[in-house]
Amino acid sequence: MLLTRIYFDEPRLSPKNMKTALLLFLLAFIPFWAYTQSSCDLDKYTLVWSKATDFYENNGSNQVNKQLTANFDSKKMQPRMAVALGWLQRKTQGLTGSKSAVSYQNFIPGNSHPEALYTNAWYHATGRLGYYFLRTSSHYLACEDNKPIEIPGPAWIDIQFNYFNQFAKPVQNTDKEGVIVPVLMDERAVFSIPEKHSSNGRIDYYEFPGEVPDYVVDYSRWWFYHAFVVRNSDKPLFIPVTQRDYLNYYLVQMEQFYLEFKKILGQSSPANNVQDILAEKDERIAEIKRLTEEGAYGYSKENLANRLQKAEEFFQTKLEEEKSKTSSDNSEADKEYQESVRLIKDYLNSEPESILSKPISEIETNPTHEISLTASVLEKLKAPKPKRGWSKNTQFAFINLEYFDKPLAPDVPQFIILEITNNENRHKHLNELAYRLRKDWDFAELLQLF
Repeated sequence: MLLTRIYFDEPRLSPKNMKTALLLFLLAFIPFWAYTQSSCDLDKYTLVWSKATDFYENNGSNQVNKQLTANFDSKKMQPRMAVALGWLQRKTQGLTGSKSAVSYQNFIPGNSHPEALYTNAWYHATGRLGYYFLRTSSHYLACEDNKPIEIPGPAWIDIQFNYFNQFAKPVQNTDKEGVIVPVLMDERAVFSIPEKHSSNGRIDYYEFPGEVPDYVVDYSRWWFYHAFVVRNSDKPLFIPVTQRDYLNYYLVQMEQFYLEFKKILGQSSPANNVQDILAEKDERIAEIKRLTEEGAYGYSKENLANRLQKAEEFFQTKLEEEKSKTSSDNSEADKEYQESVRLIKDYLNSEPESILSKPISEIETNPTHEISLTASVLEKLKAPKPKRGWSKNTQFAFINLEYFDKPLAPDVPQFIILEITNNENRHKHLNELAYRLRKDWDFAELLQLF
């Protein structure tokens, strides 16, 4: 049988045709490649503004101290926030890397209930409650699978009237019932604030934790702040807590701790312990008499008097030891307290005003009468101020009591703060906004609101 092979000739391209086909392929592919490479170009995104629902705080109608919130009028606040919004929109023109800016107004009359006032550092600092602010949320973008996605926040621009939310924090402690309360020095609330970076007229600039140095490689979960404080006068909004302020506070707190310690010592000994010993003695004597009456082994009427005498001697010795121990504990506490007071007063009386008026950057919120702790506190005050490392640029301050015109209603601006909150420093356009403002210091429209 004959087998027939059938051959199919493959098409062949001439060198000229091959060049033409390659050119056509490149012309078709390059635009597609260029599109995929540029479709996530973050610089092409600019802010598109929109509005979210405004927030009105409601603490109920059954409040006491209603005079603190009676003149809160949100309708008078809205025009000022409209001016602030227009100014912010102009200042953010040309920022890239984010495609949205969502703003809404916040109206906070405050809670005038005594329990709320007790824990409210702002009220302790100023005697005021109501405030309002404009918040804008604007997230930077990142490329994921060649698509832009929003980086997690917070990514806020807050323009606040008569209040601050983020960059200054109240120093807090717990009271005897475990309630978190503001630390008060001479009845004034204390705040931790960044050291002032720079000023221009009635505008002060603060930042925390500051520019990230090369040696810092991990600042995840850190919130970065830029704050511009716009004042209505030349009076400072913040007054530093000085060494004198701190040591006078320390003396008061130390005395309270010492008296409480003595009270606890008195409750446990000698009174309670002596009563326990006397009760124990009575029980033992009754037991000896009972066992003697019952004729228990080793107990007889002949040795009853001897047994009772030995019991009396035993418990008398125990009482004297307890009283001696109590006296020793009290004596030691008295010596520690008196020496701690002497150390602090000697420091206050011997150091010059130039030292005592220095601001402090560390607070011991739980002073005791122990000499070792007092000596450590004074040693830190005496030590040369070290160079402040990254994230250590903070100090403690009071709100200036002379700054506010207290009779003015909450809607009347007495200071305005622009606060930028940037989660992990990832929202680059927010940093760019801060740099712009720090460069031109153009807050004229906000200054005109005073």
